Amino acid sequence: MISIERPGLTADGSYYNMRGEDISARCGIFDPFLDLADCPTIAIGDGGNEIGMGNIGEAISALDIRVSVTGCDELLVADVSNWGAYGLIAFLAFWAHKDLLDQIAPETILDYLSVRGSVDGVTRANTPTEDGLAASEGCQVIAQLQQLTGFGSA
Repeated sequence: MISIERPGLTADGSYYNMRGEDISARCGIFDPFLDLADCPTIAIGDGGNEIGMGNIGEAISALDIRVSVTGCDELLVADVSNWGAYGLIAFLAFWAHKDLLDQIAPETILDYLSVRGSVDGVTRANTPTEDGLAASEGCQVIAQLQQLTGFGSA
């Protein structure tokens, strides 16, 4: 089971965004799925408030964030959570000898979400961006991962 960028339960029983604002009332709860899973669990996060960060809670407790207490079997920390997911997909692609990143189009995904009212977690604006970064940045990450795994052009 994989959790990507899902807010995680904190010690006080609430859910917070990266700014420390309580988002419990509008947060879909996913923690029990990982807590009760009888299969391996992977969590990907970038801010400390996400599911899985309980694995490193003590190490990041001094930061100005509301740390999630929910753990996982394997934690992937990335600058941008989506990019961590791309890295995991690149690993699977290398393992499967098949380019699994070739169908991921960050611009299309972000446009789809933006039209439906999403907001960038950093800017709070309804823009097709990832943590304040243009979609082209995610495309570059994908291209670099494809090159590293032997599927991209040099």
